[in-house]
Amino acid sequence: MSPEFAPLSATMLVGADHVLGFHHIEQYVGNADQAARFYSSTFGLPLSEGSSPDTARDVTSVVITLGDVEMILSAAVKSGPVADHVHAHGDGIKDLALSVSDLESAFERAVKAGATPLEEPREVTHGTRRMRRATVGTLCDLVHSLIEVNVSDAGRAVPTDSGAGKSGILTVDHLALAVEQGTLAAWRAFYESAFAFTVTHEETTATQRSAMRSVVLQNAIGTVKLTILEPAEGPRRSQIQDFLTHHNGAGVQHLALRCGDIVRSVAEFRARGLEFLNVPDSYYEMLPGRIGARVPAIRELQHAHVLLDRDEWGELLQTFSKPVTGRPTMFIELVERNGAKGFGSGNIRALFEAMEREQSAQTGW
Repeated sequence: MSPEFAPLSATMLVGADHVLGFHHIEQYVGNADQAARFYSSTFGLPLSEGSSPDTARDVTSVVITLGDVEMILSAAVKSGPVADHVHAHGDGIKDLALSVSDLESAFERAVKAGATPLEEPREVTHGTRRMRRATVGTLCDLVHSLIEVNVSDAGRAVPTDSGAGKSGILTVDHLALAVEQGTLAAWRAFYESAFAFTVTHEETTATQRSAMRSVVLQNAIGTVKLTILEPAEGPRRSQIQDFLTHHNGAGVQHLALRCGDIVRSVAEFRARGLEFLNVPDSYYEMLPGRIGARVPAIRELQHAHVLLDRDEWGELLQTFSKPVTGRPTMFIELVERNGAKGFGSGNIRALFEAMEREQSAQTGW
């Protein structure tokens, strides 16, 4: 598929085929049972035996519930596309499925915008349910299944903390896609044209050692958020380039899960074996001057290695796990939003600078 996309007319982007939300996320993994035990035991999430929504494939699947979004963990039982994907990229997200209200219209728009038509609209089985689905390809091996749902069943409100269960996980906040340097504009054009996504944030983050460019897109009603990241020129190889190297190309770099009390959730998940990135003390030393945080709150965040940022709407707290796959690729971000609509752009630069200062202190660079 060509990386160039002609923008669609406004009339084609308005209508009954809006993207309504995340429907499910499917990971291709080497061992579905093992991956399911990790997510269930670490995050306290319910699981059930299931299937990917396509009985024609020779796969075994387990379903994890992430608030109002299902995550399907699928492994191959013999050679084929699932096994090939895992061999090429390791465990990772293959299908980011989207709910739409008019399947044929959504599929036609995506294909006209340059998406690869992988599966025409048809009826498939998902567990005991029947659904109408089509699938389109993107600029890499990531695909989007389009699932037709009733408008009245979509756009559900994010569950409150009281309904989150012991895990504290409310729902999927966003996903981040790492792409090759020089392709960010093409990816942006693709999502704007194929799915009528709009840009809400864009910036370049640079330190003395590395740099990256990013853009955040979302659907019309704000229920789907996708961050796209590309490496930029810098003295050293960026973290985004590291992902691309180990993943063997573009793909989902992290899955962000929203929780109601991030400090409590981090303590619980750490006790269950999840490893988080260490945040250097110098980050918290800079925090009062950067955003004016109170000292007692800083000490609590420092103990949990949680980052804090503010925008004009409120506070954002976030932290990042170490990679959760066999390769140093995909990781989990935890997010608590207290009104904030941003993605912690102030945090990223401050964290990079703090980590680089720590490296300088240890190496004398």
